[in-house]
Amino acid sequence: EHTYRHRELYLKAFNDLKSTIKPATGQAEVLLKRGQDYLNQRMFKQALFDFSEALQTNSPFKAELFYWRGVAHRALKDNKAAREDFKKAARLGHDPAKDALKEMPSAFLENLIGFLKFVIFWPSYPQKKNPGGRTSRPW
Repeated sequence: EHTYRHRELYLKAFNDLKSTIKPATGQAEVLLKRGQDYLNQRMFKQALFDFSEALQTNSPFKAELFYWRGVAHRALKDNKAAREDFKKAARLGHDPAKDALKEMPSAFLENLIGFLKFVIFWPSYPQKKNPGGRTSRPW
């Protein structure tokens, strides 16, 4: 128990220290490359973490970082976050981000599809039996 308490204190101290130290600008390029490697290995959460860490710097290639973080979000099926990152990259003049935005479904369409899936496949909605023995929805 005593060792466990010290471990908790160590982890808290480590996390406090990590949050106060921002990556150096030169480190951003290393994080970008490592994040791209993670994407190639289908390790999307690790890639997302590296791109986010690199964006904490005063990097001269923020557009590139926003674009690749958007790619990681899209791979994780978080289209809303992907779209936001692609927009940020596009505003900074990143042409592949502009193309990625054109290829993504609109937020309205995604919301409509989500709503329709909810209505059609809502399993807990009360059902009633028809005289023929078939189950139907009450609408």
